This record gives sequence, structure tokens and C-alpha cells, in this order.
Amino acid sequence: MLEVMPRARRDIARLSHHIAKTNPLAAAMLVDQITAKMKWIADVDFTGVPRHELGPGIRAFTLP
Repeated sequence: MLEVMPRARRDIARLSHHIAKTNPLAAAMLVDQITAKMKWIADVDFTGVPRHELGPGIRAFTLP
């Protein structure tokens, strides 16, 4: 199950708002890509690169 923390929601909203000032379509597409990647991450265990320096269980992913 995907749980998006409030800070992450705010970060995504701010990013989207900033991009939408010049390209609303790109902003919407980016939010869709981020959301899809988060759902995929929630469904697939132990993917991505471990980032132990950020905290236990933290893994990093690159969006295409």
C-alpha cells in the first residue's frame, strides 16, 4: 500500500506548481510519472539503490 507523507505531497505540489507556470502539460505529466513510480515502488520490494546514509530502509530511484 502506498502512503505518501505530507512533506512529500507538499514537495510534489510545489514542484508541479513551479513547472506549470511555464508548461502546465509538463507539470501534469511529471506528477503522473512520479505517482506511477511511487505506486510501483510500493508494489515491488527491495528495488532501487540502497541509501543507508539517508536512513534505514531508504532506497533511491531515477525517474525516466
